[in-house]
Amino acid sequence: MDVEALWTAEAVAIGLDTTSGVPPLIVEVVLYHLTGGAVTGGPFGFWVAPDAPLHQVRVSSWPNVRLAPPWPEVAERVTEAIGERLLVVHERDRLEILRRHLPDWKPAAVVFTRELAERIWPGLADYSLRPLSQEDQRGRGATLEAHATALLLGAALKESGSPVT
Repeated sequence: MDVEALWTAEAVAIGLDTTSGVPPLIVEVVLYHLTGGAVTGGPFGFWVAPDAPLHQVRVSSWPNVRLAPPWPEVAERVTEAIGERLLVVHERDRLEILRRHLPDWKPAAVVFTRELAERIWPGLADYSLRPLSQEDQRGRGATLEAHATALLLGAALKESGSPVT
């Protein structure tokens, strides 16, 4: 997608927390609604009780997943929260996890912030979300990933020199 089009697009930044098993199962989905790289809503969080042994779930998530509904009860709420917005994820594997969990769902369009960062800031030693996510240790897992993805999109738009709407 053209960087210029991102300035006016309604988007949703996604963060996932997954089990450590193969394939990974979603434990939590967090969404931020964005317009022009600015957060306009959220975080919206959805906990899931994965069909996996508890030892595959991050210990700090145990209290939340213990009482959470299974994925089939959460899936529709997640797709409704995404709506027709442009999906913003950092890595391609995050999209693949969503697609595996939502096989009939098709995002309106997808932007990968890692690829956007590689185009805007060529030559960086690291394109992971670690540097962004270490700035704020209050969040964990999906919330921190969604927040860092939203911040990265905003920074990339600002750096691209596009006019602010």
